[in-house]
Amino acid sequence: MATITAAGQITSKNNEADSELLKECRDAYKISENNYKNSIQEGKETIDLYHNRQYTAEQLTKLASNGQPAETFNIIKMFANAMIGYMDTVVTQANIEPRYMSSAATALLLNDIVEFTFDTNDFDAVNKRIKLDGILTGLMVCYEEVIPTGESDQYGRPINEIKISHIPSWQCRIDPMSSLDNYEDAKYFNTFKWIREEEIERLFGKAKVEELSEYDNFLDGDPEADYEREHIGGRENGRYRQHDNYLTVKTIIKHKGKVWSVIWSDEVILEKVDISNNDVWCPYRVTKMSMSDKAEYYGPLRDITETQKAINQALLQIQLLVNTSKAYVEDNAVDNMEEFRELFNRVNAIIPVIDLQGIRVEDMSRDIASQYSIIDQALIRVKSVLGINDSFLGQSFASDSGRKVAMQTQSSASQLTMVTSRVQYM
Repeated sequence: MATITAAGQITSKNNEADSELLKECRDAYKISENNYKNSIQEGKETIDLYHNRQYTAEQLTKLASNGQPAETFNIIKMFANAMIGYMDTVVTQANIEPRYMSSAATALLLNDIVEFTFDTNDFDAVNKRIKLDGILTGLMVCYEEVIPTGESDQYGRPINEIKISHIPSWQCRIDPMSSLDNYEDAKYFNTFKWIREEEIERLFGKAKVEELSEYDNFLDGDPEADYEREHIGGRENGRYRQHDNYLTVKTIIKHKGKVWSVIWSDEVILEKVDISNNDVWCPYRVTKMSMSDKAEYYGPLRDITETQKAINQALLQIQLLVNTSKAYVEDNAVDNMEEFRELFNRVNAIIPVIDLQGIRVEDMSRDIASQYSIIDQALIRVKSVLGINDSFLGQSFASDSGRKVAMQTQSSASQLTMVTSRVQYM
């Protein structure tokens, strides 16, 4: 039978009740993954574009074979960073104000606690990660936990710490039935993480490690949960041995009148804690950037991802056209067409021909101008869609009046109200 520790954890083999709970957890993950599959994929694509993973492997190979750079013009990163910079000037701090005069002392104390909590959690860095995740994927998630320090004040009251951390949205699977902004009507929340063998052993005991399968994505093929998704180097194969990692899922779920925090891996429950008595049912704070009528989430950059692809295509064409010429060859003008094609693409090549009059070379560089026009028009469209103008970006002309610059900046600020309001709510 399972033995319950002082912390409420169950660390034995799964009994019948645990098996039923585990099935609920697995169903919760599967249902969420099925409903939000498109949102997850869309977010991954935007993240790739932000981190300059613009081209496919085939395109990069073709550019490399031609000796040309994989040039990019990353509008996703440019406008995402501009939004974060603006929000840092608008949403600057959390301030607690008293509703009544008698609450002034309490509000002052709470402000001091908030400031101390932000400092100890390096919240400036955490805050930027949360904002960037919201802008790119449309989902902001942070984990808030009260941790006992084991110390007491002079009156014998326990001293606790508050830990705040960012959880990447691509690792989260949320309840599609939730419609409230505060996520209070949700039934469950899931997040997965790869953990090293030593950490599994430290947290759950060596016996649990023997029940698990290393590097096994047991989540019904969820590609985001693959170990290689985050670790492009593949498995940790060192010089002397392979260092094993295990996929784990943490599920917060309402089940049979209680709220459970369950950490599980495939068919094994690693930890189960009853958190029904907590003031907040879910320690994960979840906020969507979008207010859609469907079970989906997306960021404000959704409208410009296709524009980024158009810019990438234009840049790729420019790179292929630079120093490129097209040759028109009449019949019998060269002895070997394959040899001519190979030598024609070489630098400082000596090309044997039979009839020079039967060959005409056309320079393709004039087509480059049309590709640059595509890029210019795309940038204008992006500014119009996002409501961000040159004055807001600090790129106004020297001839622009101060009043014009101020009006344009205010106009952009108004356009971004929807974004900043979601961050403030978070």
